[in-house]
Amino acid sequence: SLTPIPRNQLRHLSPALAEAYAHKTERTLSRDLNRLERMDLIWRSEHGWWPSSDSVLGFMPPQARTQGREMFLSW
Repeated sequence: SLTPIPRNQLRHLSPALAEAYAHKTERTLSRDLNRLERMDLIWRSEHGWWPSSDSVLGFMPPQARTQGREMFLSW
């Protein structure tokens, strides 16, 4: 099941993300999170950040959207 991701854990969701933000400031992370939120790709709660599943799934090819949706939606 989905759970929110606390801000201090976002940089470590994947090795690629950790590498991309390794030498970036908190200001860069804030800017990027705000952009993603304005694009309705993520949303913020008092507990952390959530993916906007329907928006994200819209970018995936049709067969990826119908196969393993539970796996895609789990962190």
